[in-house]
Amino acid sequence: MHRILFALLLLAAPAAAQTYHPPFDPSVHKGPRTGPPNEVAVLGSAHLSQLPDGFRPEALAPLLDRLAAWKPQAIAIENLSGAQCDELRRYPYRYADTIGSYCPDTAAARAATGLDVPAANAAFAKMLADWPATPSAAQRRRLAATFLAGGEQASALVQWLRLPPPNAALATGWTPRWSNV
Repeated sequence: MHRILFALLLLAAPAAAQTYHPPFDPSVHKGPRTGPPNEVAVLGSAHLSQLPDGFRPEALAPLLDRLAAWKPQAIAIENLSGAQCDELRRYPYRYADTIGSYCPDTAAARAATGLDVPAANAAFAKMLADWPATPSAAQRRRLAATFLAGGEQASALVQWLRLPPPNAALATGWTPRWSNV
């Protein structure tokens, strides 16, 4: 008797699965497609900062050439934000390894700008909200310094790289050396 009941349950199971509809189906909220589909590439690699001393950065040239030819509209990176690092620094006994590996030291930028991480984050958010269509070199340098004070090295680098070469050097002729970006 139990075998017959079990067999009937097995036969009924596929029918029940076919009639199931999730309570939320995002496809019903989508309108007709009006443009080309998004193109997304996900590149998984070892953290470059963790590669052995013998690693030659020029080995990445073919990959970088292909990415440049693709011309992505946006690039996302895995990174801790300056605000996240500021929070981790409040618990050094627990997060010392993470802080040492993934959180840049903002002391020099803080000394230069007078901004700690939370103040710098508020400042660059305000700057970006009022950002002009064609910023001056001084505005870009100030934004880059504010990003550095906020612990956002990659964003600072983007601003620095958008400066024309003569404007990238500071009055002293010093050009920042970017590490761990």
